[in-house]
Amino acid sequence: MDSNKNFSNAVVTTVRSGDLGGLSKYYAEIALDSVLSEGLLRDLPIVKTLVAVGRIGLSINNQIFAKKLISFLCQLSELSPQVRAEMIDRLDKEEGFRQQVGDRLIEILDRVDSHAKPEMLAKAFRAYAAGQIDGDMLNRLNNAIEKLPHYEIKAVRLFHSATVEERRDIAGTTLGALTAAGLTNLASGWDALIYEPNAVCNAFVAIGLG
Repeated sequence: MDSNKNFSNAVVTTVRSGDLGGLSKYYAEIALDSVLSEGLLRDLPIVKTLVAVGRIGLSINNQIFAKKLISFLCQLSELSPQVRAEMIDRLDKEEGFRQQVGDRLIEILDRVDSHAKPEMLAKAFRAYAAGQIDGDMLNRLNNAIEKLPHYEIKAVRLFHSATVEERRDIAGTTLGALTAAGLTNLASGWDALIYEPNAVCNAFVAIGLG
């Protein structure tokens, strides 16, 4: 229990940290062993804690999670420490995150299934930090990112820009995946269901996810 709490606290401390600026996309793309051998990264609270509580070891799942976390942090490093700290303070008051920001970040990252999704999650958090979306939309986007199959990510923008007639030609499996991810509204018309982009889909495209 203590190690889990330490890990959760380390996530929040790292997001707030000015040292996060030393990260770059380069670190998210190289081998995990190489990432950990870098002196700068070893000084980050999250890396120290990953090692200390055994989250990095022989387990493939642990190594995959570590890569996802570092990829997420790399994207957030583009924000100033002040903006990141203000983001955490706001999240502490949001429904779904209240006083448990570290735990929620761990849960969300643990559930996503693709190397691209941690970066997408970070973009959603950056949009929240910039005031482009509110806490409710952040939660909805996190849910969409988690549930959307990685092979359907590119379909979101195509669906969003398509005409009503063109959407009728999109594969039913794709439309079903977008609907399950909470990205569509359904209406009846022409003796069939009509799929339309909803507010979540609009935000998904507007902030550049996928």
